[in-house]
Amino acid sequence: TGPNKNLDPTNDLFTSGLSVITMSNLETRDKRLWVAWIYELLSPILVMFVLYRGYQRYAKWRRQYKALDIPNNYAVIISDIPPKFQTDKAIATFFDEILPGCVAKAHVAWMAPDLQALQAKYMAAVTNREYYQRLAVDAGARVTRKGCCGRGKDKDGDGEPDDMIEVYQESEDKLLAEILEEQEKRDPQHVLPTHSGFVMFHDKNHAAIFGQVASWVRNTEWVVRPAPEIMAIDWRKTDDSQWSRKTEDFSLAVFILVILIVWVPIVVFIQGLSNIENLVTTDAFKWLDFILDWPDWLINLLQGFLPPILLSIANVLIPIFVKLHMSFKFAVDIGVLEAKSRDVYMALLAFINFFYNLGLGAAISSISLIVSGEANIIDLIAKQIPIQSFFMMKFIINNTFISMPGLLLQYPRFIWRPLIAGITGTTTIRQQEKLNFFLSKFNHFKFHGLAVSMALIGLAYASVAPIMCVFCTLYYFMASSVFKFGHYYNWYLNYTFGGILYPGYFYYVCVCMYVKQIFMAALFAVYLAPEITACMIVPILFTLQLQVTITRRFRDAAERGALYETHLDDVPDELPAEFLADSYVHPGLIPPKPLMDLSGATKAEIENIDNLEPDVPASPRSEKPPISPRSEKPSSSFVTKEE
Repeated sequence: TGPNKNLDPTNDLFTSGLSVITMSNLETRDKRLWVAWIYELLSPILVMFVLYRGYQRYAKWRRQYKALDIPNNYAVIISDIPPKFQTDKAIATFFDEILPGCVAKAHVAWMAPDLQALQAKYMAAVTNREYYQRLAVDAGARVTRKGCCGRGKDKDGDGEPDDMIEVYQESEDKLLAEILEEQEKRDPQHVLPTHSGFVMFHDKNHAAIFGQVASWVRNTEWVVRPAPEIMAIDWRKTDDSQWSRKTEDFSLAVFILVILIVWVPIVVFIQGLSNIENLVTTDAFKWLDFILDWPDWLINLLQGFLPPILLSIANVLIPIFVKLHMSFKFAVDIGVLEAKSRDVYMALLAFINFFYNLGLGAAISSISLIVSGEANIIDLIAKQIPIQSFFMMKFIINNTFISMPGLLLQYPRFIWRPLIAGITGTTTIRQQEKLNFFLSKFNHFKFHGLAVSMALIGLAYASVAPIMCVFCTLYYFMASSVFKFGHYYNWYLNYTFGGILYPGYFYYVCVCMYVKQIFMAALFAVYLAPEITACMIVPILFTLQLQVTITRRFRDAAERGALYETHLDDVPDELPAEFLADSYVHPGLIPPKPLMDLSGATKAEIENIDNLEPDVPASPRSEKPPISPRSEKPSSSFVTKEE
């Protein structure tokens, strides 16, 4: 119903096509701008209702998780332990003086990298032995090779080919004996101490209390928080300190700044390509006017379809850089590290996909009029900012129908898994598991970052171009399906995060709401409607009130719900004896358990290997048989014979 669609086509403010359903069809001081303000008043109710239901479910499931009978619900982790307390006895005494008799086990997070390296060699020998067993079963002959392990060493010294199963079985036995001998000689009190420690309590109630209260006079020392799951601990990073974290924070700020600077010319190029017809009218780009002679379909492909694709490809590089940088951070809890990665990724995507494209796109699309000085800058901004919704729309459509199917098909897995399997000869179940775990780390933060980035675009442009809501709905339907499929079928993790990523997602969506409201207030100011701009304080305060209400209602219930759950009659609250032995002990100090055979061959086939004749000497990588149908579904590499 706006008037700009009725202007003369030569007028700079003339709108046509889909532009007539955006705010660019309205003139300045138009009374219909109040309709957009009414939507701004109603939208927080819808968004916060969805977040309310989500936080409600999170609080329920978080309480259930905190009441589970698992080791981390009986333990806390301590960071930045003062030097005089860096002994097991000092840590235990500290907590016993507060609540006598509550501590079941306390120790400094010891470091034993040499023993961990031996255990890694032991697991490599087990994996290789299983590989050659599988190869012998499939080939019908025992594999022999001249020069042990291809290094020119003769195991027996007789110049004859060595049986590879015997070679790795002997190496496995030798390494196991060496590990057990070193562990017996190793006094835990003389293992390298760190600045971190773990305390296990006799019940979940005490663990919940100490994990939620301040127990030290300075917040820079003796930081106590609930312990992560055992398999979610990065033991190499337990020796962190305040100085190391300050250094990391500085490096993180530099990393974000570098990415933002590097992405400016990338976005400028993409936006220039999207507005190529406007650029060639300027003197600086006059030499590109031959593009106007191309067929219309080719020009539309060049400036309509290609730019969002290029932006999506550029965005694929960001999580790779984030992973590389965050891998050097000192975070004991892998879940916390993923949350930090999520925060960095979301901040980068917010700037690149929204602010950069909004500002640079509006400037480049009007560059000819800005240079000539023939148009009013305020009127141009009022027109061009809503028109940028079409680029955002194409970007969301591309992510919905191209990027999300790509995430569903897991292109890196599709390409790299056969490639790595071809190079490494991956055929056994244990080798498959190792590859699956390698490709499964740090996947959650990507979906959270993409979701918040699209939420920012959708929320900001919902009032400016209502058709954006349709494409955002399609995107979230697709993204939800892809995320669930990946979580259930593609990712192989032996730990969970217990829902710790949701509160951050909640706050970032709230931030998106505030950015949307500030963006709309600025847009109303551009439309010379100061009274509407002033009234935008109402939805901002309304959103803040809803956020505070939701947070107060569910945050404490989610984090302190275990105190109630542990008093229920049907919830066990006594520390099981089996949790005391190896829980929160450095993996290098834990004796290796007997491992289940994961070669993929049956017990009868393995027993029959001794009766097979040796084959001619050959490289074990020269022949890579496929996985036979008798292979079982991969299970954990840490399954014992008893299990």
